[in-house]
Amino acid sequence: MSQEVVHGRLCRLVTSVRGPDHGEPTGPAFSALLADVLGVSPRQDVTEQWIRIEADVPHALSESERLTVLRFLLAQAVPFGHHLHRDGTSTIWAEVDARRRDEP
Repeated sequence: MSQEVVHGRLCRLVTSVRGPDHGEPTGPAFSALLADVLGVSPRQDVTEQWIRIEADVPHALSESERLTVLRFLLAQAVPFGHHLHRDGTSTIWAEVDARRRDEP
């Protein structure tokens, strides 16, 4: 998948979830985004304040695709990160406001 295709899919998914003039996506929306783009099942850790979504990065994801996902998360203005593990695997995570979890 090219960088443009990944970016386009991310933008279309976010717009479909929240519309062009709404706030950050909800936890379930971010889970759906990461599942669709990465092709994995993200994990969620829910607290009173935050929903943390973590997804293992597939080995088949190219560096440019990975950077596209990270740039996309940066543009969403939510806390996020990319953990590189000693065994060569990695995990992308994002946190969203838990109070938005029940909103459409």
